[in-house]
Formats: sequence, C-alpha cells, structure tokens
Amino acid sequence: MNYIEDENFKNNELIPLIDSMINTYLNDEVKYAESLSEIENIMYDNCPEDLKYDILVEVNDLITQCVDDYDIIEWKEDEYENMLNLIIDNEFEKCKTDIIDIEMDSFEKENFFDEYEEDIDFWKQNT
Repeated sequence: MNYIEDENFKNNELIPLIDSMINTYLNDEVKYAESLSEIENIMYDNCPEDLKYDILVEVNDLITQCVDDYDIIEWKEDEYENMLNLIIDNEFEKCKTDIIDIEMDSFEKENFFDEYEEDIDFWKQNT
C-alpha cells in the first residue's frame, strides 16, 4: 500500500494540507476582486502549475515527517505524481466552488444593502 491509498493518511494528513494551501491561494485571489464579474472569472480558473508544484513539495515533506506514524512502506514520488495531481485538481475545484459561493453571496448582500440605503436616501429626499 502507498500513502495515497491509505485512507487515514489521505483524510487526516494529505487532504487537509492540500486544502489549506489551495484555500490560502484562492483567498488571496478573491480578496482583490472588486466586482462580481471578477469573482465569476475565477470560477473558470484551473489549479496553477506553480501551486501544484508547491503542493507536491509540501506533500513530499509531509510524507517524510509521517514515516513513523503510518505503516506504509511504499513511496515513489514519480509513480504517484499523477494520482496526486488528480487529487489536487479535485480539491481545487471543491475549494474554489466553496470560496466563490461565499464571495458571491457576500457581494450580493453588499449590493442589496447598498440599494436599500439608496432607496432610503431617495425616500428621505422626496418626502
């Protein structure tokens, strides 16, 4: 068995690490968005290659740190890179969807309250 096939390692170590790095990246991307359309554009992005590379480096470090924590003897980085890339892509899509949904809701609420304030100001001026 390899590290990626071990469900305990995958769920307790691997996925949280990947999600953390992806969420950090995506939060940095959306915090500069000034409009709903800029956030919507992020929906079409794929995981950048440099982020994948950084994640792969961190996963290798993680495996080195966890050698004594799991009874897994098989780890050949080159053989499992494709599997890791698939996991990274899947997690990127999940994290992206969650963050985009939250940001879009935030923009919609902000717009609603802005329109509400404009309506109140208009009402005050015309009465």
